[in-house]
This record gives sequence, structure tokens and C-alpha cells, in this order.
Amino acid sequence: LCALAVLDLPFEAGKAAARFEGARLRLKPQGLTAVFHRQIRPAERASATFPILVSQNFLRDDDRTRSEGEETFDKYVVEEFLVHTVYTCQVVLTNPTSSAHKLDLLLQIPVGALPAKNGFVTRGVPLELAAYATETLEYAFYFPAPGTHPHYPVQVARNEQLITAAPAWPLKVVSRLTQIDTTSWEHVSQHADTKS
Repeated sequence: LCALAVLDLPFEAGKAAARFEGARLRLKPQGLTAVFHRQIRPAERASATFPILVSQNFLRDDDRTRSEGEETFDKYVVEEFLVHTVYTCQVVLTNPTSSAHKLDLLLQIPVGALPAKNGFVTRGVPLELAAYATETLEYAFYFPAPGTHPHYPVQVARNEQLITAAPAWPLKVVSRLTQIDTTSWEHVSQHADTKS
């Protein structure tokens, strides 16, 4: 704020003339202007190894857990995704070392998906991971149409160098599930036999 105070910028911005020439933008301001530019660039792989652990899993937003006896477990979706159904991507980072790490995460919803629950298409997230700590991030999306869609998994960088990433795999999206969990509340409440 102190630097902006002495730049002599006007309190109200004048209208700038903007013209696109292919992928290039030509901007002609009417007066003094400050420009902020942000971009995503390829990151080099770090030469040193950092033992940061990362996992990325998908859960159906309305049916996230399963019970076995008195224990509850996450119900990960790995084979088929249903159209028009909200899914949550759960990213878990773990630092098994005694040093804190300042990290940058690149998160993206799958190709062919749309964001849900105030979500995003692509987002960079700065994160400070304390010693022996675990952090969880979640974001939601849904698929409007069936097909097989690639997914760009979470990328973890430190000092603008890639240190780890979750594995990538294509996501199969279907109009009707071929494998139905008959123990889920959704199935039991809608399709269970009233005699049993």
C-alpha cells in the first residue's frame, strides 16, 4: 500500500483501449496505469527430493462413507462416475519430516466436468505444511455428459519446482451405473423390498 501511495496513480481509472491479436492482448491506457499479470507455466522437477506424501481420491458427495460393524470408512469412487451427480475430490498432503514446508498446489477439476458448490476449474493454493502435519483440501464438480475424461491430478511445488504429484487416470462417466451399492441409504430408501 505504501508503494501504491507514491506511484501517483489516479483515484479513478480511465478507460483503456484493449485489442486482441490472436493470443496477444494490446492494452493502451488513458493515463498512469499499474498492470498485474498472472500465468501458469511449466514447473521444472526439483533436483532434491522432498518426502511430501500426496493422495487424491474421489467421493460421491451424497454418499461418502460406508460402515463395517462399528467402524466408518470413506467410500472412494474409482470405476464409474454418474452424470449429473456431485463428486468431491479429496486431496491429502502429509509432511513426515521435522521441517515445515511452504508449498504451492495446482488443483483442477477433470476435463469435461463443471465446478459445483462454489468450486473452480483451476486454482493455485499456497500452503504451509508444518512438521509432521497433514492437510486436507476438497473441491466439488459434476459431469454433464457421459464419456471417458482425463484428469490432471494435484501438482505440488516448492520454490517453483515440482516435487510431487498424485497419479493420473481417466475417469469413466456413465448415464447409468453398472455396479450398484445395494447397501447405500439411497438404494435402500428407494428400492428396498418392504417385506424384508
